[in-house]
Amino acid sequence: MREFLKRITYTIIAVIAIISLQSCSNENADKNLREGKILFEAKNFKSALDKFSKAVNDGNDETKAQAYYQRALTKEQLDDAKGAVNDYSEALKINKNDYESWHNRGILKDNLRDHNGAISDYTQAIALNGNRYEAFLNRGVAYSNLSKKREAMLDFENALRRNPKFARAWYFLALTKHDLNDTTACRDAKNAVVLGLPEASEFLKENCGKVVN
Repeated sequence: MREFLKRITYTIIAVIAIISLQSCSNENADKNLREGKILFEAKNFKSALDKFSKAVNDGNDETKAQAYYQRALTKEQLDDAKGAVNDYSEALKINKNDYESWHNRGILKDNLRDHNGAISDYTQAIALNGNRYEAFLNRGVAYSNLSKKREAMLDFENALRRNPKFARAWYFLALTKHDLNDTTACRDAKNAVVLGLPEASEFLKENCGKVVN
């Protein structure tokens, strides 16, 4: 009986020690995450990267997901697009409902010429929040990169339904309509100019015979 109680006591002590170590590890991870964010805001990206890496190694799932996301943002600033894609992927393994990770990974994939992968990521982001007009714009750009002009036009129009003052969406819609020989392209480019997008003036000058000030 004494031996049994002794074993139980040792087991309890071991469990308490493990819990204590985990708690200490999580506290360190949270501290590194906070410090990493401060360093990121100060544009000290290399030091921020080190802090986020420590948070990834020591944190619980919630902290790890945040640390992977922050490290991905940091790697973007350090021109490590592939590394950033990998970190967004790790964040999404923990939290599949993270709109920003889906959207940001889509941008990077499109820049890396994985246009189909980008479209898939933007579609996931839109499914999570269909009111975020920038995801429609960027998916439209990815469709354009695949020469899927009609799909692109629908996405630009969807972006504008959510934000009629989105100048860049009017501009990309004008470019797409021009490629499709749609005569309303000039009207859309004019809207972009009125909303303050200078490059749309060049489109008007070259394709519509006028510039709107």
